[in-house]
Amino acid sequence: MFLFRPHRQFLAEAMEEVVELKDKEDLVRHIQEEWAWYKHGYKLTNETITVEKYGNGIDKRIGWDTYIVEVKNDEKHIVAGFTNGPV
Repeated sequence: MFLFRPHRQFLAEAMEEVVELKDKEDLVRHIQEEWAWYKHGYKLTNETITVEKYGNGIDKRIGWDTYIVEVKNDEKHIVAGFTNGPV
């Protein structure tokens, strides 16, 4: 289990939307549902979503060992959000 927060302008906004997920497939489903408006018909998969270590350590603001979640779309990477650990 891990926590996911979406990318938002302010940390407080993102923290209001934190969800607990169980695995990468769960993460893919969650982002697909939340981004339904983004690109109609674009199907997210394990291959189109990357999760990588972000920064040099613990985010002292919230105590997260932060990982960045990005969606690869037409050779671009779009930040979807962040997790509190590896996925």
